[in-house]
Amino acid sequence: MPVKRKPKVGEAEKQAVELYNRFKELHPMSKEKFVLTSANVHRWNWSIKQAESRNSVERQPFGMPDDRKAKVLAKSRAVGTFSRMPPMTRDRFLTLASLFPGRKVYATGSRITGEFVDADSPSKIRTMRVALMKADKVVSDYDVTLDFKPDDVFDELKARVPTWGDLILNVPKDEPKVEIPMWDFEKLPVELHSVVVDLVERKQWGQLMSIHNDYDLSGTTFCCDSAPAERWFTWAVDTGVIKKQVPEQAPPPKPPKPPTPKPEPG
Repeated sequence: MPVKRKPKVGEAEKQAVELYNRFKELHPMSKEKFVLTSANVHRWNWSIKQAESRNSVERQPFGMPDDRKAKVLAKSRAVGTFSRMPPMTRDRFLTLASLFPGRKVYATGSRITGEFVDADSPSKIRTMRVALMKADKVVSDYDVTLDFKPDDVFDELKARVPTWGDLILNVPKDEPKVEIPMWDFEKLPVELHSVVVDLVERKQWGQLMSIHNDYDLSGTTFCCDSAPAERWFTWAVDTGVIKKQVPEQAPPPKPPKPPTPKPEPG
C-alpha cells in the first residue's frame, strides 16, 4: 500500500498559498487576507468546492438553446434607474465614475440587462447565461461608458479602470445605459467652500471624505478608500465649482457733507 509523503513545511505553505489564491479568484469580493491556519485551509478548500460545484453547468451539445425562460429571468433582474441597483452595485459604479470626474459616465452591460453572474450565483443563473450564449465566467464585470470626446485617448482612459470593471468604447444602440449621478456640490454650504479649497491644497483627503459623507454629496458613504474624494474635490476646485470666498468688505465711509453756508445779512 503506497504511503503518502508528508509535505515539508515550505511545500505545505506553498500549497496553502495556491489554495488561498484559488479561493480569492472564486470570491473576488472577499477582503480576507492570507493567514495560515488549519481552520482557514479547511474553509478555503470547502468554499472552493462549493463554488466550483455551482459553476458547473451542463451545456446543450447540439442545436440552439431555448432562451425564452432565460430572457424572462434576465428581465426580472434588469434595472432601469441607478436607484434600483443593489447598494453594493451602486457603490461599485460610483467608484468607477469617480475615475472620470466631471464626465457623464453610464453603467451598461450585464449588470443593467440582468444577465450578470456573481461567484455565489445559483446554477440557474449560469444556465440562463448558457441559454443566452453569454461568456462563461465566474463573475461579471462592471461595465461603464462615457460620452467620449474627439481628443480622448481610449487606452489611457481604460488604464484607469480596475480589473473588476471595464470601459466600453462602442455600446450597441439597443443596449441600455443608466447614467451614474455626479457628485452634487450644490449640497455643500457656500460657507465651507474656502475650507474645502484649503483641505484640497493640503491634501487632507480623509477630512474631505468626512465632509462628503456629512452632506451626502454622491448618495453613497465612503469609509476607507479616499480616492473618490481626492478626484472629485480636486476636480471641483480646479474647475471653479468650489472656490475660496472673498470676505465682504465694509463699504468705505461716506465723505462728510459740506457745511451749509450761512445766509449773508441783508
